[in-house]
Amino acid sequence: MVKYTLLSVLVAALYPSTSADEDKLISDQIDWLRAKGGTFNDKLEIRHADQSDPTSRYGMYATGDIPEDELLIEVPRSCLLTAGDDTGSYGGMWCPTVRNLIKEMRKGDESDFAPYAKYLKVQPHGQLPSAWSDAGKELLLEVLGQNDEDPSNDLRPAEPIYWIDSEW
Repeated sequence: MVKYTLLSVLVAALYPSTSADEDKLISDQIDWLRAKGGTFNDKLEIRHADQSDPTSRYGMYATGDIPEDELLIEVPRSCLLTAGDDTGSYGGMWCPTVRNLIKEMRKGDESDFAPYAKYLKVQPHGQLPSAWSDAGKELLLEVLGQNDEDPSNDLRPAEPIYWIDSEW
């Protein structure tokens, strides 16, 4: 099993709400994770940042004191959507993991990843960095260390912003 930090898991929950049913979609993902043998600490909750505003962004919050070494989230490898057995080469940015995600999303409720696929389907357009504002793009490049002339500092992915313009 893979242990994740608070910041690296359920990042999708930080995007703006798009539906009154989104709370259920998030709780379905947590239930799915637990049913697959994973852990989501009972002292955590995912909710709107402003509980009086259903359009505010989601965030993950502690509902009580959490000791330093207490497990927050544990995701079994079987819950990771990967390229699977697809070893094909498709050129450009056509990634086997993306192909697998598309296959899983087309399966609907029959997918092993149905709760995640359902959540993705209600997300608004504009989530990819290529659709962000210039300031957002620059911030991402700064965080990844890609806004200078020294490639030794760069974090992956390479060219996180403009590839979609040139590849698609």
